[in-house]
Amino acid sequence: MSGRIALVLAVSLLSAQCVLGQSAGLVQKRGPATLEVSAKLKDGHMELSLSDTLEATWTVAGEKSVHVELPTKLTRSAGWEVLRAEAPKISAKESGGQTWQMKFVLVPALTGEQLLQLEPLRFRIDEGKLETVSWDAIPARISSVVANADLKSLRDPTSIEELPPLESDSRVLWWVLGGGLAGAAVCAALFVLRKRRVVRAAAPAAQVALRELERIAAMSLPEKGHVKQFQAMLGEVVRRYLEKTLHIPARRQTTAEFLQSAKESATILPEDQEFLRLFLERCDLAKFAAAPVSPEECRSSIDEVRAWIQESKPAGRAG
Repeated sequence: MSGRIALVLAVSLLSAQCVLGQSAGLVQKRGPATLEVSAKLKDGHMELSLSDTLEATWTVAGEKSVHVELPTKLTRSAGWEVLRAEAPKISAKESGGQTWQMKFVLVPALTGEQLLQLEPLRFRIDEGKLETVSWDAIPARISSVVANADLKSLRDPTSIEELPPLESDSRVLWWVLGGGLAGAAVCAALFVLRKRRVVRAAAPAAQVALRELERIAAMSLPEKGHVKQFQAMLGEVVRRYLEKTLHIPARRQTTAEFLQSAKESATILPEDQEFLRLFLERCDLAKFAAAPVSPEECRSSIDEVRAWIQESKPAGRAG
């Protein structure tokens, strides 16, 4: 019995350690140097959305003194950008010696499977030689901008109110007339709702997209030098809106594949196809070719997308 109890306690302790390890994030230790990343882990992957931030900390401890040489870039991974980095701090340990620490915040710039590879760190402990430590690449799954959007709160009611029951009457004529009037009212209501339903179907998607545009604008990413993330988030809003209204897998297609689908679709007008072509190609240039884009151009892009969503009703053109 005591052996069984000990086994149960051991299994429980191991499970608790696994849970704590996942909630605390990820830690990589290289001798006196440590990397800590605060993120939710699932199946060995970090899980974030494009609008999330990722906090990381480098720590180097020495018995007497610590000297650290920072890399020119904290990461060169294409799917990540440094949002901000604090100045390194050196503090004295109670047991003697020094601890060097630097905190920085990263943001994802692309969706899908993205590896985060931080640059090696060079340091000297006390009077020793200069050491270099490398970090393991961290896999991450980056989801789109709008996560868990509650469309129920935005959906327009389209159901028809039930008609009150007709009072019984002994005369058949009243039954016939009442039934005819009720039938005509129902037919008229169905006709009106049928005409309006196509336009209403696109309303939730448009409202969600416009709300996301306002949130992206409020983040002021271009002014902070994060043009790549701005373009990625803006392109994600447009692609999700197209998926919701046209039922085209825009987020899973390359720009060329989407433009071909749009060309073959009868629901997208030529002027809309041209707008989308220019917009998506501009996003690709900023994301993959690092084309220079000014904050003014970024603000203009948001205004153009907002106006296009407000003026266009791609779902209505299908009918």
